[in-house]
Amino acid sequence: TIVSTMDDEKTMELEALEAIYMDDLKVNDEDSIEISLVPVPGGSEDENHVSAILHVTYTPGYPAEVPKTRVEGVKGFRPTDQKDLQSQLIKLADESVGMAMVFTLAQFVKDWLDVRNAEKDQANKPPEPEKEKEKKEEEDVFHGTPVTPATFNAWMARFQQEMAEKARTANTGSEYVYPSKHTGRQLFDIDASLIYSDTTSVLEEGEQAVEVDVASARAVQVDWSLFGEADGDEGPSGIDKELDDS
Repeated sequence: TIVSTMDDEKTMELEALEAIYMDDLKVNDEDSIEISLVPVPGGSEDENHVSAILHVTYTPGYPAEVPKTRVEGVKGFRPTDQKDLQSQLIKLADESVGMAMVFTLAQFVKDWLDVRNAEKDQANKPPEPEKEKEKKEEEDVFHGTPVTPATFNAWMARFQQEMAEKARTANTGSEYVYPSKHTGRQLFDIDASLIYSDTTSVLEEGEQAVEVDVASARAVQVDWSLFGEADGDEGPSGIDKELDDS
């Protein structure tokens, strides 16, 4: 047989390879073999995204000499994969001179296939719904509506309208929320009680508040120009009305 014609070291190595790879090992002649390799031996096509065949030709001085090797990419190889893997295999063979190395070379190819298979397996998996949602939310943060003068003015108009609506809604309750940037005159028009309701907020510790009745309030002369109104305007209608109602 082919095996019986090989020297003892080749024979022992071949017997070990037959036990390991069984039907995946093919003996072409006494100096040439090939081993079919996949990441998951016995696995389905869906499990094995890559595969290769390692061709080995023994040289007369093996194992003191490097055998001739060739990697054949069968499935899932990119254009440069076969060349890159072949160069790594030659380097490993040079480092293994002096010992039976075919199993070492075959295992190196198998490990390479394992890594590439895992990469392809991960790439083929559908994204998890929650992670996909988080990714979309992160992308939305960086891909919002561009701000232009037109979009900013439109936003400002909506914002001012919302603030005005909130102010009107708050005014129906027990406490009024005053919009910003009112003049003093406008504030008194809104709530005439401001003429005396805030006196306690400016008292120093130990001072007593002085109550002002309606009659006294009528006698107060107010210079409305101090509140930012145009010349000739009369006092706020809110105060006049509250004093008259009193």
